[in-house]
Amino acid sequence: MVCSCHAVSERHIVRAIDLGARSIEEVSAWCNAGSSCAGCHDRIDDLLVACDARGTVRCPDSIAPAVAVRVA
Repeated sequence: MVCSCHAVSERHIVRAIDLGARSIEEVSAWCNAGSSCAGCHDRIDDLLVACDARGTVRCPDSIAPAVAVRVA
């Protein structure tokens, strides 16, 4: 669980990134993660970087094995 306040898993956050979220605020809009205490902001930032929210890359298998290639 990445966000304890809203019970949001890493997979849900990666899915939000896959669907277009490019910042903590956008991730919060998709799945509520990071919208309360901010304790998970560092981990959400890590996931944004790992999924290279600015490029056309596949999220690492170790993070989200079921996430398909995202084409920007």
